[in-house]
Amino acid sequence: MALIEAWLLVALLAPTGETLQRLIPNRADLIRSHIDYLMMALLLFIFYGLCRLTGAAPAD
Repeated sequence: MALIEAWLLVALLAPTGETLQRLIPNRADLIRSHIDYLMMALLLFIFYGLCRLTGAAPAD
């Protein structure tokens, strides 16, 4: 999802992105959601790495 939003941001910031600018009027919300997805993915990777490192398993 973050990758899709990144491409939407690239298309919005392009000089010929008038069509997307009409479809997505608030660019700030798109940037915030993109950063949120990246942060969630980073937290998942950190927890996965810590579980692998410590040998911990999730509860059943």
